[in-house]
Amino acid sequence: MKKYKAETNAACHLVVDVSPSMGHRYAGMTKLEYATTLAAALALIMIGQQDPVGLITFDRKVKSVVQPRSKRSQLPLLLAELSKVTPGEQTDVGAALHEVADIVRHRGFVMIFSDLLADRDRALDGLHHLAFRKHDLILFHILDAAEAKFPFEEYAHFEDVETGETVTADPQAVRDDYLARVREFIEGYRKACSDVRVDFVSVDTSTPFDKALTSFLRMRTEGR
Repeated sequence: MKKYKAETNAACHLVVDVSPSMGHRYAGMTKLEYATTLAAALALIMIGQQDPVGLITFDRKVKSVVQPRSKRSQLPLLLAELSKVTPGEQTDVGAALHEVADIVRHRGFVMIFSDLLADRDRALDGLHHLAFRKHDLILFHILDAAEAKFPFEEYAHFEDVETGETVTADPQAVRDDYLARVREFIEGYRKACSDVRVDFVSVDTSTPFDKALTSFLRMRTEGR
């Protein structure tokens, strides 16, 4: 019975964005460090339940794949892989998610960790491909605390974390418009995800991990 249960549990793939913007750090952890720590915590929970867990990393394309396993020896392997990830090339979330959909053939859980700083229509098209495969999808949208809250006070040079382009601006003059655009960005993804039954969890790097996990687990318990 134990063997049968292990073989029939749906596999989970942790899909982590390792593009340059995920390596951005204003203070504290980078988005990539936050994503890998959150992914590690979820792997620990699932392997403790004997659920098969694997790992996929991507930037403009899939970079690495660890096939899902439910054995306890899988956890050290996943943790070792997560500890080694570094920011790669400029991202193409949409193209990478299409590739993930082609790799993950059997229906299961797909948990995506990304800042989504890429072409929105292409990213949503990739999500639709995964949804078409009937996967149970969870999207963790991760922003740096400074990106989410814009705490700046004095004139500064602001750099695009993907392209490196810079602009000089007065934070006090642009703050309200910037924060409104961030809210629009997040809510646009939230609605688009809801339309295709993708669970959407938005956090920033100042969000305590227990709160991020509680938000996810409450969503899964209560349903969409």
